[in-house]
Amino acid sequence: MVSELEQSQTQRSRFMVSELEQSQTQRSRFMVSELEQSQTQRSRFMVSELEQSQTQRSRFMVSELEQCQTQRSRFMVSELEQSQTQRSRFMVSELEQSQTQRSRFMVSELEQSQTQRSRFMVSELEQSQTQRSRFMVSELEQCQTQRSRFMVSELEQSQTQRGRFMVSELEQSQTQRSRFMVSELEQCQTQRSRFMVSELEQSQTQRSRFMVSELEQSQTQRSRFMVSELEQCQTQRSRFMVSELEQSQTQRSRFMVSELEQSQTQRSRFMVSELEQSQTQRSRFMVSELEQCQTQRSRFMVSELEQSQTQRSRFMVSELEQSQTQRSRFMVSELEQSQTQRSRFMVSELEQSQTQKSRFMVSELEQSQTQRSRFMVSELEQSQTQRSRFMVSELEQSQTQRSRFMVSELEQSQTQRSRFMVSELEQSQTQRSRFMVSELEQSQTQRSRFMVSELEQSQTQRSRFMVSELEQSQTHSGS
Repeated sequence: MVSELEQSQTQRSRFMVSELEQSQTQRSRFMVSELEQSQTQRSRFMVSELEQSQTQRSRFMVSELEQCQTQRSRFMVSELEQSQTQRSRFMVSELEQSQTQRSRFMVSELEQSQTQRSRFMVSELEQSQTQRSRFMVSELEQCQTQRSRFMVSELEQSQTQRGRFMVSELEQSQTQRSRFMVSELEQCQTQRSRFMVSELEQSQTQRSRFMVSELEQSQTQRSRFMVSELEQCQTQRSRFMVSELEQSQTQRSRFMVSELEQSQTQRSRFMVSELEQSQTQRSRFMVSELEQCQTQRSRFMVSELEQSQTQRSRFMVSELEQSQTQRSRFMVSELEQSQTQRSRFMVSELEQSQTQKSRFMVSELEQSQTQRSRFMVSELEQSQTQRSRFMVSELEQSQTQRSRFMVSELEQSQTQRSRFMVSELEQSQTQRSRFMVSELEQSQTQRSRFMVSELEQSQTQRSRFMVSELEQSQTHSGS
């Protein structure tokens, strides 16, 4: 009977141990599957929130960048148009003043020289009459021709020097203005990029820390909930082994929870530090590339602007010189013809009326030459003023169109560069987040499986030890 009792108790104990192991194994597997599902859902939800927040942040940054670049470009265009308009008006006023002063000075000199020459000719005409008159007329024609040619050459030289000087000043002022505007554009874009990168780093750091804190809290609550459920099921299943099993499981659970919290905290901090370092390096690299491309674009635009303005100025100067040369030659030819005809007519009248006729002719000659000179000077001033205004208006239009075209190209290039950088940033951040989530899932899965295996081993050893003690106690009681 004792042997049968021992066999039945042994079989009963082994059956209970096998059932206990099976139930604990099923419970552990079910808990592991639930833990993996909850962690997978939590990770996917966090990844989706991270992608949405990064997408919204990137779109908001792109919209702000486009607005600030558009406002900056419009402000630069308005300033460039105002400065060019003021420069052109100032140049036109200076050109008109210089031409007016030059014309008045030439007219005064011409009147004085003609008055002196006429008085001298009258005194000689009175003495030598017909022969002297013919000789004086020839000399008058020669000196007037030489005087006119000399005055025209001086006028051409002064206008050429004035035009070249004004063109050089215009090129220098436009070059300085363009370089100053490019330097201001580079500074504001550098400051804007650095400010946006700092805001992006701060927002991503806060978002990462908030996500890590939420992950730690959710994992801590999940672990505590699982430990509490495990304690309840083990308490109900093994009421016979309540005291020893509760003590061992409580100590083991606390130790495992503390290890899990420490490992997760270290893992989260390490991941956050790696994320911050990678984002900082990525942002700095993007900022350096943006500064380089903007610097190259600005230098290229400045060089093109200087070349186009230099070519335009040279072309305008050459046209101005040609038009003035043609105008001066035409005026000289008309002056020579009119003076030749007038001189011949005067000679015929001088021969007829001698002294009195000579004086009357000299007075008429002075008046006609004065009126002719004034009329020619006024026509020259009007033609030069109209030519200058027309050239200045064409210069303003060409420079305005060039500036607007360059600003539109700059806006398009900067918009494309910003969108490309934002897309690369979103892709890199998405890949980094997915890689971190996959590593987190793998580490948590391995940690959970390791904890479950240790729990099963400890429970199996504890159950076998308790069964062996039960068999020994039953053997002693049976004997």
